[in-house]
Amino acid sequence: MQLMQMSGKEFVNKILSGERDFCKIRLVGYHLSNQEVKELEDYLKKQDLQNNPITIEFSEFLGFSAENLYFPYTNGGAASFIDSDLKGAYLLGADFFKGKFKNVKLKGANLQGADFQEVDLYCVNFQGACLQKVNFIGAKLEEVDLRCVNGLEEAIGLALASYSNVKVTEKERKIVEERYNRALLINWWLPGP
Repeated sequence: MQLMQMSGKEFVNKILSGERDFCKIRLVGYHLSNQEVKELEDYLKKQDLQNNPITIEFSEFLGFSAENLYFPYTNGGAASFIDSDLKGAYLLGADFFKGKFKNVKLKGANLQGADFQEVDLYCVNFQGACLQKVNFIGAKLEEVDLRCVNGLEEAIGLALASYSNVKVTEKERKIVEERYNRALLINWWLPGP
């Protein structure tokens, strides 16, 4: 698939001028300054992003740094974030269905209601993030840090995700195991054809 190269400055300027469609772009090695993050937040808070979201489907963000980024309801199906820093990002209701996150910092991010169905999550730091109502059905969590996350007990599909070398405290381990064991019981008791 051919991706259009875009600079970080161009990405920010296009958003601020009202553009919403950033499908199939490739953004490499850009650090949003605190001023750019604030400018985007001020602008985007005045927009109806729930009905007119920023769309980054099939796009790649490599070495992208945007701490405290305000991007709620982002439509990011099959988007990739690699070696990126999104600490403290506000990604409420964002859709990353079938996306890829590799070496990404989401520490302290608000991901409430986000869709991570069938997303490959490798070396992702979710420490302190809000995972309330996040959908993990079919997600692959490998070397992910779930320590001290908030709302894990309300996450969706924990029993239907796969795990490998996930970092958790006793609290998170119990939540995941409880969901998994409950799913086993439900499947065991379901009547056959």
